[in-house]
Order: sequence, then structure tokens, then C-alpha cells
Amino acid sequence: MTTNKYVNLIESKFISISGDDSKNFLQGLITNDINKCDSKNAIYSCLLSPQGKFLCDFFIKKGKEKYIVEIHNKYKEEFLNKLNIYKLRSKIVIDENEEYNSIIILFFDDLLKLSSEIINFIDPRNNNLGIKIFVKKKRNK
Repeated sequence: MTTNKYVNLIESKFISISGDDSKNFLQGLITNDINKCDSKNAIYSCLLSPQGKFLCDFFIKKGKEKYIVEIHNKYKEEFLNKLNIYKLRSKIVIDENEEYNSIIILFFDDLLKLSSEIINFIDPRNNNLGIKIFVKKKRNK
């Protein structure tokens, strides 16, 4: 019997990018191919300066009508600033998304068959790094 272990990534923040031009907008900015990102597969990518210097890294997962970007809190503001600089006349909407927590699960069995309320995928950097899970936070109303 295997024991599941998990890590709650409390420094992860989320940004939603939606709109008609969101796919082309992201393709022109990131280091990975956005066409590899769909409802089943996430991608791991970076944003570089025009000189090729590292600015930040992040995960992107395609939702129903938007892309969800998971990024470390220390890079979030600079990333948002760069997106807004390059947005120009693109038909996109960029929103901070506080609906999710990020969790990594190791030593898993059938955890990819979770409910549709949870976004989950095998870490695209390496299958041995576990499953990434974005879990909606409970809202007190």
C-alpha cells in the first residue's frame, strides 16, 4: 500500500487570460508552444525579457473559456505588468484569479479521475514530479 503525500503551494497565485486573442497573445510571449496546452495537458513555460533574460516561470492550463496561469507570488506583479504592456489592442481579458489553491500529490494511484470541479494534470516537466492540482477555495457567503 502506498501513502499519498501532498504539498500545498501557498505562494502560488493564479491569473486568468480569456478572450478571442488569448491563444495568439500567449503564443507570442511565452517560451513554450501554447498549442500543446489543452483541457487535458498543461504546459510549463517562461517569460523572457527582449534580451533573453529570465523574468518568470509558470504553468498554463486551458480551462473552458480561459487559460489559467499558476505563478509564484514573487513574480506575479511583474508578470501582470508585462502582460498589460504587450496587450495593446488584443481582445483579451487579464484577471487575477483567487479561486484556486495549488497542490502537488506524490505517490498517487487513480487521482486523475477527480471531479470536474478540480483542475488536475501530470506535471509537464517530468512524470515523476507528481500531479498538480488546482482546487477551488471554499467561499463563505
